[in-house]
Amino acid sequence: ICDVIVHENAKLSFVQALHMRSAEGVYFINDTRMKVSKSAELEVLNYSSGTRMARHEYDAELSDAGAQIQLYSLAEGVKKSQTIVSSNIVHAKGETMSDQLAKSLLADESEFVFSGRLEIAEDAQKSDASQYNHNMLLSDKAAAYTRPQLEVFADDVK
Repeated sequence: ICDVIVHENAKLSFVQALHMRSAEGVYFINDTRMKVSKSAELEVLNYSSGTRMARHEYDAELSDAGAQIQLYSLAEGVKKSQTIVSSNIVHAKGETMSDQLAKSLLADESEFVFSGRLEIAEDAQKSDASQYNHNMLLSDKAAAYTRPQLEVFADDVK
């Protein structure tokens, strides 16, 4: 478990890299909880490769105006590996921004699962949010699954 708090007007870039060679028996579970305050910026970069199973869970709250998060994930799948990226980004206040991009490159019988939940609260007017997932399958037996979830309660959003 990793807790990341970005205070008012602060900027943080956070990198998580998991690259294993011949680690077919390795299972990795990561839970990162993030809170981004007023006029603060957080950039998260995640790379996964070489494990039997890797699960990355991200929970982020944009708690005040001007808060921004960029969440980028890249997974490289080989053999029978499975990578799961799950995110939950909450725009609690207005004038916040989130940008999410998950990519995978899958060979053999590897699998990638992306589940992204994006919530824009009723008080989060003028929020700007994007969520993308791109997968490249290099084998007929490789698979990618995408599950976007959007909950928008505000009227004035991008």
